[in-house]
Amino acid sequence: MKNSILEKIKRLNVIITTHVYATGPAQDLEEYLTKVVCADNMLFIGHPLFYMKDRKGSGYRKYKSGNLIEKSNIANLKIPSFIAYIKDIILTFYWSFVLGKKWDLFIGSGNLNAFVGLWLRKFRKVKKVVFYSIDYAPDRFSNRLMRNLYLFLDAYCTKNCDCIWNLSDEMAVVREKRGLKRNKCALQLVVPVGIHLKRIKRKPSEEVNKNKIACMGGMERIFGIQLVIEAFSEAVKITPNLELIITGTGPYEPELKRLTVELSLNDKVTFTGFIKEHSRLEEIISECRIGVAAYMPDKTSYKTVTDVAKPKLYLACGLPVIITTVPPIAKIIREQKLGLVVEYEKGQLVKAMLSLLEDDKLYNEYRENVIKYSKTLDWDNIFEEALQVTINSVK
Repeated sequence: MKNSILEKIKRLNVIITTHVYATGPAQDLEEYLTKVVCADNMLFIGHPLFYMKDRKGSGYRKYKSGNLIEKSNIANLKIPSFIAYIKDIILTFYWSFVLGKKWDLFIGSGNLNAFVGLWLRKFRKVKKVVFYSIDYAPDRFSNRLMRNLYLFLDAYCTKNCDCIWNLSDEMAVVREKRGLKRNKCALQLVVPVGIHLKRIKRKPSEEVNKNKIACMGGMERIFGIQLVIEAFSEAVKITPNLELIITGTGPYEPELKRLTVELSLNDKVTFTGFIKEHSRLEEIISECRIGVAAYMPDKTSYKTVTDVAKPKLYLACGLPVIITTVPPIAKIIREQKLGLVVEYEKGQLVKAMLSLLEDDKLYNEYRENVIKYSKTLDWDNIFEEALQVTINSVK
C-alpha cells in the first residue's frame, strides 16, 4: 500500500504557491516532493510578504523528477500591500500557464493563493486545488474592508476547493461557528506542522550549553519576544552566565533591540538575524538548553487556532519548551510533559526558565519525553498521508 501511494505521488505534476517569510510548511512540502518521492514535475512559487523590504522578490523554482531545472526571481518592488497582492496573483497565474501544460494538483498556502488555484481550475489548467490553511483568524485585520475580504476568500476557498489542509482541527471548529459546516464544505484534513527527523542532527545532552536559551521566529509584537527579553533580564540576575539567542527578523526588531540596550543586556543577548539555511538554524537551536515561545493572548492572532512551527522545531532539536497558553499545542506540551506552560506574565516565565535551567532532574525527564514524542512528527509520514487522502478524494 505504501509503495502504491508513493508511485502515485511520483507521477504528479504539482504547483505549490506561498507567501514567504522564512521557511514554513510550503517549503517543507517542496523538500518532501523533490527529495523524498521526486514528483514528476513540480513548480514552487514564492512571494515575499509585503513588509519584507530586504528580501528577494517573487520567484519560482521548477523541478523535474526531483532535479532543479529552472529558477527565477524578480526584484522586490516597493509598492503598497494591496497592489503587491494583485502583482502576486498575476505572477502565479502567468507562471502556472507558461511553465507547464497541465497540473494535477495546485496547493495554495493561504486563501489568496488557493483562490488563484480555483481560477486556474476554471481554465482547466489544474485538476485539483488544495487550500493549505496555515494562519486562519477571523479577526486578523482591524481594517473592516481587509477583514471582510479575508473572510470572503476563506469561505470561498473552504466551499470550493477540492481539499483543505488545516494545521489544526481548531480551524474547522472556528469556521463551523461562523456557519461553514463541514458537510457543506470541501474535505478538511488536519495536516500539522512536522519536522525533518532524518535531517536534524540533535546534540547529545552533554554537548548542550546549559546556560543558553533559544527564542526563534518572526519579530512581531504578538509573538511576545519582548516579554522573553524582560523575563531573561530578571533570570540573569539570579544566574549570571545565561545567554539568550534570538533568531529571525521582522518589523518589531528595532524595538526589541532598543529594549535589550535599555535593560543593559547587550553582552547577554545575541540577535542572529534571518538565517537562510535551515540546517544552520537547527544547529544553533540544538546547542541550547531550552526554547521559549511566549505568544501574546490576542484575538486577532491566528496563533490561537493554528499549529505553530516554533515549538515543533525546539522539540525536534531535543529542547524542552516553555510556552504560553495561546496556541493549541500548549495543551499537548503540558499533557506529555514536554516542557512548561505559563500565562503571558513575566514572573511565571522567569520561574519556568530557572526551573528548567537549574533542575537537571526535571530537565532530563522532559528532554527524554521530547525525544520520544518528536518521533511522531516526521514530515514524510504527514505529507504521505495527506496526499494519499487528497489524491483519492472525490470533490
